[in-house]
Amino acid sequence: MPVTLCTAAPRRSSAQGHFWPGALAEHEPVDRAPYPLATNYERKFRLPAREFGLEVGFNAAALPQRIEQHSRLEGQPEGVPEAVLDSSHSVHSIALSFGPGCDGFRWEWE
Repeated sequence: MPVTLCTAAPRRSSAQGHFWPGALAEHEPVDRAPYPLATNYERKFRLPAREFGLEVGFNAAALPQRIEQHSRLEGQPEGVPEAVLDSSHSVHSIALSFGPGCDGFRWEWE
């Protein structure tokens, strides 16, 4: 599969003020017939998050035609700026003091 995802989960605090450390997760979705190719990845937040980072990397031999970053806070319209691949064929998103809502990328293959 030509997509690699890397997410940095936020540090969270409880109502009592306790903090849980964040985590870094890397995973690679695998699409096999008869399933369609992946066209998006997003993270949904039920609670506010202090920080969240997302990197989506593509194989140089299979780059998407178009990529959008989408971000939607609960009760507000979705923002959809176009995303541009960097020199390592990746796009990045950093969200600070975010949520509830969702943040991610969607892309189109040729």
